Amino acid sequence: MSRLTELFDKTNAIMENLADVDYEQLVQLVELREEALADLQATNRIEEADKRIIHQLMACDEALLGRMKQLSKEASESLYKINFSKFQKRVYEPDYIANSLFFDKRK
Repeated sequence: MSRLTELFDKTNAIMENLADVDYEQLVQLVELREEALADLQATNRIEEADKRIIHQLMACDEALLGRMKQLSKEASESLYKINFSKFQKRVYEPDYIANSLFFDKRK
């Protein structure tokens, strides 16, 4: 099985349940895609069957990119919430130690 065929099968499997795909699965898909592209660049000639597979893969790009953007947005929102809660917590914490002691020296 060529990497292009493997990429095609993996892409179809991901497209079947795109809403439930997580970040790691998309990273694996992108890595496999890079490997398949490297294999294609190493060969001087692309067969018609490979061209058809490439066109079918390109048809999935928009949906995959949309899911990636959605995951990125969710991650950004989560980071914002974490940072905001840290800020809110800091507001109520004193900047000093309440149990500290001071000694006055007499001259």
